[in-house]
Amino acid sequence: MSSKNKETAWQAAYRNSAKECDVPWCDKPRNKLNHYCIDHAYRNLRYGDPKFVLPSKAQTAPFAKIAAEVLDANIKNKHVIAAQQTLTHLVKHCVSHKNERVRRHAKRLGEGFNTSKALRIILTNWLWCRECLTDCLLLPVNNETRVRDRLIGRRFLSVTSLQHPIYKCANPGGRVCQVFGELITQHLFKLLISLTEVADNSRKIEQQAQSQLIELNYPKGTLAIANMILSTTTTNQKEI
Repeated sequence: MSSKNKETAWQAAYRNSAKECDVPWCDKPRNKLNHYCIDHAYRNLRYGDPKFVLPSKAQTAPFAKIAAEVLDANIKNKHVIAAQQTLTHLVKHCVSHKNERVRRHAKRLGEGFNTSKALRIILTNWLWCRECLTDCLLLPVNNETRVRDRLIGRRFLSVTSLQHPIYKCANPGGRVCQVFGELITQHLFKLLISLTEVADNSRKIEQQAQSQLIELNYPKGTLAIANMILSTTTTNQKEI
C-alpha cells in the first residue's frame, strides 16, 4: 500500500470515528472503518450480531429441564442413539479440518467427549433460540441463523473442560463456533425438529393439568400427584 493510500485510509477511519455506533442505543464512536464501536464490533465478530448477549444459565434452565426430560424419555430411541453416533463422527471428522483452531478443539473434545451431555446441551440451546432469540432481539434472518449456529457451537464446545497449554483454545472464536454449529444443525436438523414437537406436546399437557387444578382450587400438594399421573401419559406418546 502506497503512502497516499495509507493516508486516505487513515483519513477515512478518522472521519468514520466521528460518527456514532450503528446500534440504536449506543452513542460510542465507531471503531476505525467499522459501523460499530469497538465493543459491538467485537460482539458482532464473536457472536454473529452486535446486539446479541449470551444467555445466562438461569435463562436457559427451564429449557435444560425440558431437554433432559425429553431425552430421558427417549433414551433408547433409535434416532437419538443415531444422533449420538453422529456427534462422535463429527468430532472425529473435525480433527482433520482445514482450520487449525477447529482441529485443536476437536482434539480436545475427543479426549473427554460425552455424547449424552452434548445432545442435551444442543437441544437446550435449540429450544432457547426458538423461543427467545427472535422475540428479544428482533434480529435479521441471516443474523438469526448465524447467531443460533454460533451459540450452539459455543455451548457444544463447552462439553469438556479439558484445558492444556498446547491447545490454547479454552475460549473459541466466532468462526470456530460457527463451523461446529453449522455441522450440528445440518446433520441433526430433523431430529431437533422432532424432539421440539415432543417437548411442545409435553408442555401442553402439563399446562392443561396446571390450569385445571388452579380452576378447581386444589391444594398445592395435589399438583405433584397430578404430575405423576401425567407422566404415564407422556411416556405413552408417539415415538419420534
